[in-house]
Amino acid sequence: MAMSSSELDVLQAAFREAGGRWSTFIIWAKDRFTLGRADYQRQYETILYGWAEGAQRHWRGDRDQGDVWLIKKPARNDLPRR
Repeated sequence: MAMSSSELDVLQAAFREAGGRWSTFIIWAKDRFTLGRADYQRQYETILYGWAEGAQRHWRGDRDQGDVWLIKKPARNDLPRR
C-alpha cells in the first residue's frame, strides 16, 4: 500500500487490525514533487510492505533489492480517486 507519510500511523494500525503483519516500509523516491500545503513538498511516498499475519511470506526477489525505489512519477494518474 502506498500512501502519504502524514497517514502512516492510521494506515499501519488499520493494516494490523485487518490481520496484516507489517514488515517494513519501502520508499518511492519520485523525480519531481507533488504540490501541496506542507512546508516541504513531498517527493516520495511510503509503501507499507507486509503480509497476512500467520501466513508465509512469498518473496520473489534476490537479496540485492533496496528499500528505496527511484521511479519516475507518472505525468498523469488515470486511476480513479475515492
